[in-house]
Amino acid sequence: MKKLITVAMTFIFAFTCLFSISAFAAEEQFQPRASLYFDKYSAEVDSEGGGDITITMSVTTKASVKELGFTKVIVQEKSGSSWTDVATYTSVKNPDFITKNSLAHSASVSYSGTEGKSYRAKVTVYAKDANGSDSKTFTSSSATA
Repeated sequence: MKKLITVAMTFIFAFTCLFSISAFAAEEQFQPRASLYFDKYSAEVDSEGGGDITITMSVTTKASVKELGFTKVIVQEKSGSSWTDVATYTSVKNPDFITKNSLAHSASVSYSGTEGKSYRAKVTVYAKDANGSDSKTFTSSSATA
């Protein structure tokens, strides 16, 4: 009886391992690529004192593109446990947000907030070439003004 239980447990263990590895391999095989264009992108919020903050954004692509940059930056202020949009900057009003024929770009924007409040940014990066375009929106970490 003891031998039968040992054999059964060994079979169950081997069977479980076999299917876990197969499921993991299948999952890895079909993961979509994050972006055909972007290599890295980031945004950092820095306190300048007196309630002022600076948001510095950067983006790099895998190859030079026709247009590259940031189409929208939304400044958010923490209010209790939620975040509220307090300012929006777009590439239409900030032409330095977009550069031409490049594989890297950075830009910054300043905001005058309330001292002691926490702020973060939602940034949309954008890249365009002859084959199409892509954009990704991400949220920065926060900083206290």
